Amino acid sequence: MKLDMTLAWDQTTSLIKANLATILTVAGLFIFVPYLGFAMLFPEAANFQAPEPPPGAPFDQIMNATMEALQAQYAKFWVPMLIATLIQMAGSLALLALLGQKANPTVGESIKRGAFSIPTYIVSQILTALFAGVVIGLPIGLAGAISPVLAGLLILLAIPAMIYLVIKLSLVTPVIAIEGTLNPITALQRSWRLTKGNSMRLAIFLILLFIVVGVIGLIVSMVFTTAFAAIGGTVQSIGIAFVEAAVATVSGALFAAVYVAVYNQLNGASPESVADTFE
Repeated sequence: MKLDMTLAWDQTTSLIKANLATILTVAGLFIFVPYLGFAMLFPEAANFQAPEPPPGAPFDQIMNATMEALQAQYAKFWVPMLIATLIQMAGSLALLALLGQKANPTVGESIKRGAFSIPTYIVSQILTALFAGVVIGLPIGLAGAISPVLAGLLILLAIPAMIYLVIKLSLVTPVIAIEGTLNPITALQRSWRLTKGNSMRLAIFLILLFIVVGVIGLIVSMVFTTAFAAIGGTVQSIGIAFVEAAVATVSGALFAAVYVAVYNQLNGASPESVADTFE
C-alpha cells in the first residue's frame, strides 16, 4: 500500500480533534510536567551553554571543548535527566497506544502499556545504534585510518544511508505500543516491512513535517523568549521554561498522532476507523 501523505495528515488532524482532551491530559502529565520540572529544578542543565572558545581556536578544538562540557554536564545531571526521559518516553508510548488501538483502551491501560513497553523500545534503539555503528560507522573509521579524503567521501554517503535507516525503523514505536510487540527484533523487522515501498514518501512527509514544526516552534520560542527577557529575573526563567515545555508537549502529541496515522494507513486500517478511537 502506497502512503498517501494528504490522507495521513487528514487522519492526524482527525485523531487530534476526536481525542484532544485525552491527548492534552496524557501529554501534559508525561511530557509537559517532567520537562518543566527538570528545567525549573536544574536550570544549569536545561540551559546548556557551550564554553567560550579562545580567539582563533581551530574547529576541532572548539568541538572537543564542547563535547567535554556536555560530558561533564551529563555526568553531573544524568540521574534527573534519565528520570525525566523515561517519564516522557512512557508518555509518548502511552499516547501511541491510546490513539492506535481499536479496542478503545482506557487512559490507565494505555499508561500501563507505555510503561511496560519502555525496555523493548530502549533495546530496539540500542540494536539500531549497534547496527549503524557496524554497517556505517566501522567502514568510516577504517577509511579514516587509510585516507581522510576517503573517510570524508564515506561520510557524505553515510548521510542518506542514515536517513534511510531512520525512516525504515520509524514505525518501531507504534509497533511496540499499538501491537504490543515486546520483542525488539520483531518490532524492528515489523517496521522494516511496514515501510517497504514507501521509504521515499515517508521520508518526504516526515522531513517536511519536522521542518515546519521546528520552524514554528523556533519562532514561538524566540517571540516569548524575547518578551520574557525584557522582564528578566525569575519571570524570565520560569516563562522560558514554560514555553519550551509547551512547545515540546505540542510537538510530541502531534508526532504521536502522525505516527499512528501513518501506521494505520500502512497497516491497512480504513480511514473511517481512524477518528473513532473513543466513539
